Amino acid sequence: MFNLQEIAVGLPIDPAAISSALEDNRLLVVEAPPGTGKTTLVPPALANILAGKVIVTSPRRVTARAAARRLRHLSGDPHAVGHRVKGDSQAGRDVEFVTPRVLINALLRDPELPGIGGVIIDEVHERHVDTDVLLGMLIELSQLREDLHMVAMSATADAQRFAELMGAGVASYEAPMFPLTTVYKPHPDRIQLTDDYLRHVASFAEGRALIFVPRIRDVERLTNMIPGALPLHGGLSAKEQDRALTRSDATVVATPIAESSLTVPGVSLVIDTGLERQPKRDALRGVTGLVTQTISQSSASQRAGRAVREAPGTVIRCYREADLTRPYPTPEIASADLTEAVLTALAWGSTDLPMLDPFPEKAYADALATLRSLGLVDGSITELGRKAATVPTDPRAAATLLKLGSGAAKTLAKLTDDDPRRLARLTHRSQPVDPGTVAATMRPEWIARRQGDTYLTAAGFRAQLKDVPLRSTWIVATDVTRSPRGYVIHHAEVLGDTPETEVTRKTQVVEGKLQARLVEHVGAIVVKETPVQPTAEELHRFEASKPKQMSARARNLYERLVFAHEHDGWPEPVPGDYKALMGQVPWDKFDSIPPETWTSPAGNNHRINYTEHGPEVACKLQECFGLTETPTILGVPIIFELLSPAGRSLARTGDLASFWAGPYAGVRAEMRGRYPKHPWPEDPLTATPTARTKKRR
Repeated sequence: MFNLQEIAVGLPIDPAAISSALEDNRLLVVEAPPGTGKTTLVPPALANILAGKVIVTSPRRVTARAAARRLRHLSGDPHAVGHRVKGDSQAGRDVEFVTPRVLINALLRDPELPGIGGVIIDEVHERHVDTDVLLGMLIELSQLREDLHMVAMSATADAQRFAELMGAGVASYEAPMFPLTTVYKPHPDRIQLTDDYLRHVASFAEGRALIFVPRIRDVERLTNMIPGALPLHGGLSAKEQDRALTRSDATVVATPIAESSLTVPGVSLVIDTGLERQPKRDALRGVTGLVTQTISQSSASQRAGRAVREAPGTVIRCYREADLTRPYPTPEIASADLTEAVLTALAWGSTDLPMLDPFPEKAYADALATLRSLGLVDGSITELGRKAATVPTDPRAAATLLKLGSGAAKTLAKLTDDDPRRLARLTHRSQPVDPGTVAATMRPEWIARRQGDTYLTAAGFRAQLKDVPLRSTWIVATDVTRSPRGYVIHHAEVLGDTPETEVTRKTQVVEGKLQARLVEHVGAIVVKETPVQPTAEELHRFEASKPKQMSARARNLYERLVFAHEHDGWPEPVPGDYKALMGQVPWDKFDSIPPETWTSPAGNNHRINYTEHGPEVACKLQECFGLTETPTILGVPIIFELLSPAGRSLARTGDLASFWAGPYAGVRAEMRGRYPKHPWPEDPLTATPTARTKKRR
């Protein structure tokens, strides 16, 4: 039994009120701002009223370990509280802190969670994919196990949405806040995070300040600029993290980890860059990376609140007030790679989990394609897929280990930044495997073949090999980045032999005649083409689809219906006049025919061309200002041909967020001198969309 009065000393939440809310609600959402002590007080309070163990999930390993250490210290019982994260664990009798993925794997091994009396999901407001998926799994479990208590804890005012999803009660708590002074000190180089900008940020550091930057690299750069500054991020050891979390006079430079998950004592000055890292998928190329973007209003409030927990404080925001355009963080599920999440859902047996936001259609389809390429899915989840779902590593690495054995561990560790000894322990078979085979098994879409001075990947994009002494015909690109000038391969492994190929039958019309061929390929890489005679069925389809009897209006509708057939399962249309085509539209689909035009944020309508690559729109670049997400049609991103004021092509992209974060800066530098009457703002995400020139002053 935990002594809640002793644990709650110095915390603003009344332990009796927490205990009462937990006793009255089997399903509960606790809403309280950062620093109120909910992570410290709610777990022991729940453990006191239950017979089984309480599991608490925290989105990061560092926060799970830190929370366990703190509660273990406050409880005075070294055996009462434990933690379990990748590569590190300590047993706990009553309460155990874990990452969401650890609990997901436990659910997949035994869906009833025997011996567990309650589960607390902390930091649900951060909307990490694993947390969203875990919440859906636990909601389904709570409907079967009526004795299971479930608590979701949020630091923002969106608790009602979670409560409605869970069918739960809400307990809200306020923390006494001292007066806060807000100062804005913007700088033109903020988005680029130049040395000048970081020196600007560092100039405000004084005493026990807490500075927020987006990346570990930025933490290191800034700590070198501030004498005596301490770093705080997830890549540090527990001892190094404790230095920053121990009360002192040193300035602490942190990633967003200190926003709500960790409390840095003694802070009365917060200096905020207003930036964070968010996973973004390149929908065209199947590549996922992290991009730097402006935080939400709720995140800005949480960061500022760190300055006034103990005394009046100040937040210096090194950006403009107008930069904060989003009220809450964008759910990770909207932009991240969903391969692991979809495999989890398939292994759980429910692809329709109760979640605040469902899987986006295009990202879900891409995840299924990846899982199929790995042999984890074939119509339904395979036996290999079920095994891979419970291996505590990325599905690609899990599939590779299960196929190749522990001999692949050393190469996999380099590709996944994991511990080779830990990976080797996850499988039993051991035999030597060359690095190229390991990389190709893990990332078949990054197999690449040399074509002139570039490499064409199986995913369909060309990349330049940078500063790497490889000239092999076949490689696997293991480290790829995107620059304003295209994709760059920084590291690759050699493939000694031609990889396994597929054969696909394709047809095309050349000079009015139908031609057929067998294409031997590795993804988008064509290895060999063999001409063959078209079949009778192919010839019949060709004759039926000839456009000579169709008007432009009918042709446009036909292309839209073909798109709906390919991406939403509509019946395949038979060419004909406009009236005949409309007669083929299912009666319940009249209101959802793919649109003929797209309306830009500036209010102009633009024709959508439905091509083999997807829906395409050509419009002036300035009309797309403020679009943080690429619009989609039936889950397929629109490919934008972004035009100059003179109507010339500047860029072609199916991922606007990545374009704004990268290539746009180069376009802006080149175009603003050529077209000075048109707006070329530094931050296009907060600019007003327009097709006009600048207003005269």
